[in-house]
Amino acid sequence: MAPITRSSVRAPPSVTREGSWQFTADQNDSEPEAHSSEVESEDGDPFFDEIEDPSMASPTRRLSARHDLSRLEETSSRVKKQVDEYARDLDKFIAANKDASSERIWDDAHALLKSFQKNATTRAEDASKSKSPRSTSRDRSHRISISSIEASDPVLKRQEADIWEILATLMAIDSPEHRRKVHEAQSDTFHKMNQYSSSLERWEAFVETDIFAQETLAIIAWLQRTANSSATSIDELTKELRGRSERGEGIWTSGWIYTKEKIKGEKRLRSWSQYIEPKERHNVRINRPDGAAVATQLDPDATLRQHQTLFEEDVFHEAAAWLTCWEMIRRGRPWTEVKEYWDQRNEHWRACSILGLPVPASDNDTDESLSWIRACGSEEPWSMAARLLSDDPRIDKFESAVYGLLSNNKNRSLQVCETADDQFFVTFVSMLQDRYEHFCRNITHRVQYHSNIAQSSANYDQIQALLKNLLSQGKLKHDGQDLFKAIQASIITKTLPPFLANLGRSIAVDHMHSNQEKGGKGSTMDTETQEALRTAVHIQIIMDRLGYMKSASAEEYGAMQQNTSAYVRHLREVGLLNLAPLYASCMPPSLAARTLGENLITLTNEQERHLLVQLMGSNGIHFINVLQQMLHTTSRDQQDVKPFQPVNVVVDNPAKPRKLRIRADFMDQDITSNEIDLVHCLEWFRYADESDWELCCTYVTNFLAKFVNDGRLSAALALVQDASLQELSRSIIKTDLTLGESSPETSDNEPPPGSRAVNGRSKAQSGLDGLADQIARKKQAQTWQDLEQLVLTLGSLQQWANLAMQADPEIHGPRALTDRRHAVRKLLALIDAQCQILLDPEFLAQPPTPALAPVLSAIRTHYLPSILLGWLSALEFAGHSLSRDYLGEAMNVAVLIASTEGVAETVQQSGKMGLIVDQLAVVSRSVLEANEQSGGKKKKTVGGVDLGIWNVEPAEVGLEGEMGGFE
Repeated sequence: MAPITRSSVRAPPSVTREGSWQFTADQNDSEPEAHSSEVESEDGDPFFDEIEDPSMASPTRRLSARHDLSRLEETSSRVKKQVDEYARDLDKFIAANKDASSERIWDDAHALLKSFQKNATTRAEDASKSKSPRSTSRDRSHRISISSIEASDPVLKRQEADIWEILATLMAIDSPEHRRKVHEAQSDTFHKMNQYSSSLERWEAFVETDIFAQETLAIIAWLQRTANSSATSIDELTKELRGRSERGEGIWTSGWIYTKEKIKGEKRLRSWSQYIEPKERHNVRINRPDGAAVATQLDPDATLRQHQTLFEEDVFHEAAAWLTCWEMIRRGRPWTEVKEYWDQRNEHWRACSILGLPVPASDNDTDESLSWIRACGSEEPWSMAARLLSDDPRIDKFESAVYGLLSNNKNRSLQVCETADDQFFVTFVSMLQDRYEHFCRNITHRVQYHSNIAQSSANYDQIQALLKNLLSQGKLKHDGQDLFKAIQASIITKTLPPFLANLGRSIAVDHMHSNQEKGGKGSTMDTETQEALRTAVHIQIIMDRLGYMKSASAEEYGAMQQNTSAYVRHLREVGLLNLAPLYASCMPPSLAARTLGENLITLTNEQERHLLVQLMGSNGIHFINVLQQMLHTTSRDQQDVKPFQPVNVVVDNPAKPRKLRIRADFMDQDITSNEIDLVHCLEWFRYADESDWELCCTYVTNFLAKFVNDGRLSAALALVQDASLQELSRSIIKTDLTLGESSPETSDNEPPPGSRAVNGRSKAQSGLDGLADQIARKKQAQTWQDLEQLVLTLGSLQQWANLAMQADPEIHGPRALTDRRHAVRKLLALIDAQCQILLDPEFLAQPPTPALAPVLSAIRTHYLPSILLGWLSALEFAGHSLSRDYLGEAMNVAVLIASTEGVAETVQQSGKMGLIVDQLAVVSRSVLEANEQSGGKKKKTVGGVDLGIWNVEPAEVGLEGEMGGFE
């Protein structure tokens, strides 16, 4: 099938998911960007706000401004392209996994996450290559923050890629297929364990049979990789310490050079060949300038054994070394590299002391950066000694942190953690070590008592408590760049549902406050929040499809849907509303309808409306539900029932007492933005189904009656013009109810040539059924048609007041006067036809609901007599300025009023009978005056009516003169 594009969107045979995305690419290439025309400087001024004539700006300034505008356009186009790529991949995933119970969905979800990761990684690399310093021109009219909308920060892109990586990894571990493999491995592996099993065999058995261990190892490895990609290198972190060690660059093999020099100097001075014992300290001068005692020997344990210190330069040298060692472990450097680091410093003992035994090679452990965990966990004596050393307050804090990490003394390691990721790393390592120690104890218990190995249940309380503490301390936030870190934290701590719910609540509150402050225009998120929200929404949709959100309460699930609603608002802001149905389809039906309804109100382009209706259908969203929500949203200000607000159609003519004239401004009320939105919403009924016809009649009738009842005649006229009965009936039921005939579209329903013929009775029956349906539908729209006719008549009277009753000084010459007379005659003929329709006895006399009866009665009682008065005024004026025939027609209006059932009663009830009598008296006088001027001419008939003695002739005064008199 051909893809849907703007050129083919009018009447495509069907919509497929694959084709629907072509619209976005064409849209992006063809439409100008909205941002480029609204760019302002940091102070809120346009580029050339200080220059009266922009052409007088220097060529450099103009070139620079155009360059920045070009960058903004490229950025906007890139953002749209990224949004479309996400939507395209998500659409394919949803289309291929209608059945969420199939295990195939896990493989597709993993592939989708990997695709997201690849895209984010590519964008991060591109951003790193193209990143340039921000514009800092001193010219205030040129200052512009390109980065304010440019999502090119490579740090953000790397964080996003990290999110997709860890989510894909944990999802693969938690998949049903993988869990089955682990369960099968448990029975086979446990039976192989015995007292002769090596530490490597125990570790491999532990990892192979423990889902929690696999997840924890994956998280630790991921935290190490993300730390290793940090913009700050280890050399930069240790630069200050190395500088204060007074050794220069590239000298690291000298050890405690200042302490060593002092000790050996004292020994040479006294020609001593033996060690300097602590008790002989009073015989030597080995003290720091601050008076602190320095160790007298140079073995690694001298400072601890003698309870002494080193010279300050050597202290900084030690601090730099242990900080480097800590960072190497934290960043996941292979253990062989850590060992080589100490070997290069000629401190081989430390390469052994921090690990105890060589790390055995493992075929299954592909990540050497975690090999130290299995070695430390299986050496209990060494682990106890390392734990004691880490608690010694005399050693460097990073030395304490290293030994604390290796010996599961996490409190010492947490003391040097500066970021939330550091604390997560230490805590996960501790949890894994606890788990492994428990596993090893169970193996011993099984060997001794011949029982099965019992695995402890996964416990995330410790890590979730840490997360709560970090949030309370403000080290993790739910906004801006920190939002990415918060998403990462919620993934690794298994707190995605509550996190997404809290994010949704926060977004809803911010949106509500922004609506109140900006008058309903909503808020515009910064770039970082947009990027993070997009990531959170896609995570939420995928995890919901996989069943992870079942643990959320009903309140939490509803709150997290605010994230999707906010993302749909973002799509509207960037001009990609055609993607909105896809994301709305991932919400509960009621919320989907509300979200789309709130965001489609201002859309007026017919092609885009048509496409969106089709996309709603292809995504399983009922369009009529969306339309009802649109109407509910826009009619909030129309809910109050107001008393009838009459509008006076005619007023006294000051120049001629007892002669009424039509007000020239009775329909000139300003239409409010809410009324405009409501009319636009009713236009969407063009795309409704035939089964929704009654609903369409109900909505249009109610709002039309509401407008007329409240005196909002201009809004009622806009509704009649933009959502007329003729247009909507043709679109919905393929029949023009204003004519009672089928539109050409009905021919499409005829059987094609060669099809089986229908017998005569069937055809007759079908015709009767169609006629009955048409009669029923016309009855449903009767009140709508009456109100529409009323409003159109009022609109014609308004046009008459503007065209015929106001003198136009620009009319000069016979041709202009002839054209003016022709327009007046044509308009008056329309008024005659419309007014005679209103004289139907059933006009507004059949309310569709009892609640609407008093409203329609008040409308009929006020406006029918007012329209009759305006009609008489127009005919009387035309009788003087155009033709005497109109005076005869005016006299016949009295006959129509008296002879039509219910009209005289309505006029009498309104209290305007006296005005009509006075107006008829004015017309009668005009007839007599015209007769006197005509002399004894032959009798005439007008429309078969014998005027007899009236013998009316056109007055001497022309159109231009009479208009001045009536005003």
